[in-house]
Amino acid sequence: SKAVGARNYPAFGAEGETAFRKAFDDALSDAGARVPDGATVVDLGCGTGYSTRRLAERFPRASELVGVDLSPYFVAVARELPRLDTARWVNACVDDPRVRYVCEDAAATGLETDSADVCVLSLVVHELPPAATAEIVREASRLLRPGGQLWVTEMDFETEGYRKLRASPAYAFIRATEPYLDV
Repeated sequence: SKAVGARNYPAFGAEGETAFRKAFDDALSDAGARVPDGATVVDLGCGTGYSTRRLAERFPRASELVGVDLSPYFVAVARELPRLDTARWVNACVDDPRVRYVCEDAAATGLETDSADVCVLSLVVHELPPAATAEIVREASRLLRPGGQLWVTEMDFETEGYRKLRASPAYAFIRATEPYLDV
């Protein structure tokens, strides 16, 4: 994470990824996003757990945070990172007993209906075809308790930085692994 953040946000150095994600945090707060005391937060498409761990840090009064990812490899990494000395090469990982990870499809989590106060879909939509995104949103709706919130954060592909990226020959390589960037 530190290397990616430094590369993409050189003005922030090793804290580039933190600055990038903080912009989303601020926008969500401004829009009224909240996590009630004792809440259950479900992070759909958690990858290696970075977003889930950030949510745990930001919301210490949440009682449970569940990271969901389809990749057994990402879930294994998410579970292992807090046990490693990662501070030099990725963002520091704290083992938090409120956090658990499950290897399931974000569109069919197997979690109980009305079991979450907040569902988060952070930087995942650009990885998916539109139909898959719709299925995940339906699953989030099923998981949310009445009055719960769905938070969707995604990159803004109309910014100057992304316009420059699209003009670069390197964009073809990025598209090879990110086929839904422009969908």
